[in-house]
Amino acid sequence: MIDWSTITNMTGLVAAPNATTGGWFYFGITIMVFFIILISLMFEGMDVAIITAGLITFIVSALFSYAHLVDWKWTVAYFGVTILGLLFLFLSQKE
Repeated sequence: MIDWSTITNMTGLVAAPNATTGGWFYFGITIMVFFIILISLMFEGMDVAIITAGLITFIVSALFSYAHLVDWKWTVAYFGVTILGLLFLFLSQKE
């Protein structure tokens, strides 16, 4: 339960879900963004879907990390997903 008496400004309001869920709320948001974009773009090709989902989630995670809502390690993880997607794209091309 959120103690509404401790929320005195916008920072407290934004940080309240993380305080209630032990820091997993905004991480869950980034995972949902990743999978929604991945499923939406699967028909364009799996490599394009992985690269795009990883890049957009990396940007969202970087913004959340800057606001101290998500740990910086998750931002690095989504950057790694983007790099792995690019490697998969380059290595799977037939010449």
